[in-house]
Amino acid sequence: MNIEIKGIGFTNKGAELMLHAILQKVRSEYPDATFVVKPNYGESYDKRAELGIYHKLDYQHYSLNSGKILGKILPKGMRRSYGLIREDEIDLLLDASGLSYSDTMGIQPTKRAAKQFKQMKNNGAKIVLLPQAFGPFKNPKFKKYLQTLYDHTDFIYARDEQSKAFFSDNISSNGKIQIAPDFTNLLEPIVRKEYEERKDEICVIPNYRMIDKTDQEVGNRYVSLMAKIIQELINRDEKIFLLIHEDGRDVHLAEEIKKVSGHDLDILNEADPLKIKGIISQTKGVISSRFHGIVNAMSQGVPALATGWHHKYKMLFRDYDFLDGLISVDISDDELKYKIDNICDKKKRDQASKKIATFSNEFKETTEKMWVEIFKFI
Repeated sequence: MNIEIKGIGFTNKGAELMLHAILQKVRSEYPDATFVVKPNYGESYDKRAELGIYHKLDYQHYSLNSGKILGKILPKGMRRSYGLIREDEIDLLLDASGLSYSDTMGIQPTKRAAKQFKQMKNNGAKIVLLPQAFGPFKNPKFKKYLQTLYDHTDFIYARDEQSKAFFSDNISSNGKIQIAPDFTNLLEPIVRKEYEERKDEICVIPNYRMIDKTDQEVGNRYVSLMAKIIQELINRDEKIFLLIHEDGRDVHLAEEIKKVSGHDLDILNEADPLKIKGIISQTKGVISSRFHGIVNAMSQGVPALATGWHHKYKMLFRDYDFLDGLISVDISDDELKYKIDNICDKKKRDQASKKIATFSNEFKETTEKMWVEIFKFI
């Protein structure tokens, strides 16, 4: 069985976590399956090779799809020798895009997916949209493409009620759409000795999306807010470090936050997302602007506070019954201190951790049930 995994990558550690979660779970059920991804421009071949992943022949340059042309020329034996799979050889597509189908990402990802799903369904492939955030869809042109997605997909899982509603409001029926939590919650962390010194420290995870996906006023205030949070933690004699969850712009943002804060903070840029989860598991608390930074924390019973630029953040905290964890860029000093108590005050932290862990166990059971349903369908 050839299984394509869509929407993952190695630059964003949340996307890489989703890849690991799929490989771990599906390989336990289908050890002989061949996994296929469409290579992302600029990402290393080495990482895909390490995981035993084949490569989809689908290189599009302007109007010329040289990948498809090459796929027709090369015989199957040669393609296999080089780890190449054609789209019409895919039996199952697992879409783990996280957040691609939304106004915030523009209409093109949805348009391209609608075309791809229709073609793959005509080729006989099964298609599953794994739990992800959908919407909002303010552009009326989305309706056509969302309906095509719906019509040519076998299972659709939204991460939350709001995402389901956004999708449902743009299609003729919503019987296929179910709700399941982010499925990286089943992954076990890798705890390394070299990170033991981070035990009981507070981890701060920046996100450049708070700048490029928000209006200018929010973006301008974000760095100042993060510096203010760091100062408040230092005033409480807490030890702090910055953790990178996406290479590139997050690194530069972390450096800027460090500079504005005026404190000499460590910046950890660990490549392995499972080790990142391990680092987070040892912390006293997390302050994250990255969605999977929050999931990594709360799925392990670690209290988290967060700034967010999309409804997925609010819905995640609502699911954990921990809306106190949300921080807006215009928060008052008194309210900020109150919220920080949730991770710095031992009594409040223990209460929050206990409640979060209870919900985490429930969500893990739901994720297991989702996989059972998918495997039964396959």
